[in-house]
Amino acid sequence: MQSSAVVRQSVVGAVIVGIAGCLVPQASAYTPESPEVRALVKKGVTYIEQNYKKESVGYYGRMGGMCLVGMAMYKYHGNPNHELVQAAVAKCRAVCKARVPWGENSNYSVGIAIIFLAEVDASLYRPEIEVLLNALMKRQMSNGAWSYSDHKTGDTSQTQYAVLGMWMAGRQNIAVPQTSIERVCSWLMRVQAPNGSWGYQGKDPGSYQRVKQDKETHSLAAAGLGSTYVCAELLGFISPPKEKKSDNGIPAALKQVGDDAEKKTGPITNKIPAQVLRQTLSSGDRWFDSLRTLQATEYQHYFMYALERYMSFREIAQGESKKDPDWYNWGVEYLGKTQAQNGSWKSCEAGPVIDSSFAVLFLLRSTQKSIKRIVKESGVTRGGKYLPEDLTKIAVDASGQVKDTKETPPIELLMQSLEEGDINSIDSSIPAQLTLSDDPAKRANELIRLRRMVMNGAYQARLTAVKTIGRDRDIDNIPVLIFALSDPDYRVVKAAQNGLKYISRRIEGFGLKVGDERPSKPQYVAAQNKWKDWYRSIRPDGALIE
Repeated sequence: MQSSAVVRQSVVGAVIVGIAGCLVPQASAYTPESPEVRALVKKGVTYIEQNYKKESVGYYGRMGGMCLVGMAMYKYHGNPNHELVQAAVAKCRAVCKARVPWGENSNYSVGIAIIFLAEVDASLYRPEIEVLLNALMKRQMSNGAWSYSDHKTGDTSQTQYAVLGMWMAGRQNIAVPQTSIERVCSWLMRVQAPNGSWGYQGKDPGSYQRVKQDKETHSLAAAGLGSTYVCAELLGFISPPKEKKSDNGIPAALKQVGDDAEKKTGPITNKIPAQVLRQTLSSGDRWFDSLRTLQATEYQHYFMYALERYMSFREIAQGESKKDPDWYNWGVEYLGKTQAQNGSWKSCEAGPVIDSSFAVLFLLRSTQKSIKRIVKESGVTRGGKYLPEDLTKIAVDASGQVKDTKETPPIELLMQSLEEGDINSIDSSIPAQLTLSDDPAKRANELIRLRRMVMNGAYQARLTAVKTIGRDRDIDNIPVLIFALSDPDYRVVKAAQNGLKYISRRIEGFGLKVGDERPSKPQYVAAQNKWKDWYRSIRPDGALIE
């Protein structure tokens, strides 16, 4: 079977070919919802849950391994209180408390931990994410890459997780230095092999004149190319998120900037040559399109997760996404044939619990789901920029545009922007939570306005208000947070519950589980009643919102 080529002229990409059309005979069409896929995933998850303790002294005992397993469990169950999710959270907190020492906390571990915590609850675990991101930024090498502490050459495999960590942090409005993205993007472009692949320890020629690289493998090619796509999105060579959806329901999150793109979008840097970036991505795509097999020589399941990440960014960027792409169909059939009777997979020394987690994340289309969720939550970035470098240094001018400033953002203007915000447009340059005034009278007025936003505001106003109120240990905030448990958006409900736990110091709360969907009415009403009873026990004359 020969797949037809889809030709698209743009800043970042030229030729797209259905990969599996060149690889294997026509496979059955699968999606993560297919019964066959769900059966494979369930069996794999059951194996992990029953056997993770057997590998506690190996890779699973490290922060990265625990976070990988925790992420697979969260993606499957959607339960932030799952035993393995909370075990990974506890490990992250312990590592952060120790200030992220080297040793077992390699860049793999740090990057995966950022992704994991942001997936589970970016608001609740923001302090830990910021500590991990800060450690990652300090470890970036002068050439722009990441590697082991005693290496002088950049490591493509480790660099991919640093890039993913930066992307996930940035998408949660946590400041990521633009210069760090520019430097790693340039390094990735410099160390691409002449054939479009990437090697393990990058041979850096110091220019964009490619040289032969060592140990070019499937997984390293996916790591280098996927990371380059991420950098292209971060730096604006791929347009910022839209709420628009394509015909198959996938958000046009990473639609490439072409002749028909909106004029206001475009690169936010002049440090990266667009022509070279286009050639890097096109050459990498052609390398994958020319493969005759996706059977890797080593680290098969590690590669499959990297492949899913790369393809998720590529397919959405190209605007040509399919519900059942050939490469995914091949992967499902391969994993179906190679799953052991006990539900596990194994292809490397990391062990079956880790390899099975990679396989589960592939089958669930983990990255694609993350992109769709983040696009839905982020909305449209005003002015065509991905993010200011530091969200603590912005202000809103009289025209409503957000601009960088050395001053602390005027809270009055930010609150005015929230109060007047369009429900269909999210301004991601407004901080996730506001810093209230130190003046008692002004602070009291700000809290009144924020409480009003919780009940009557647009989505972003409600979310920002709840997150701000939830970090202010004023007992008068409790009634409005209890009210917010009934919010129509699960993100606001989650933020309200976190705020109640923080103010009350009741870490377990009252049993309300908030995943990626709004709790049912009986669930949130039951939780509201328990919180009301608790509130009356400490303030009998307190007024509640009915």
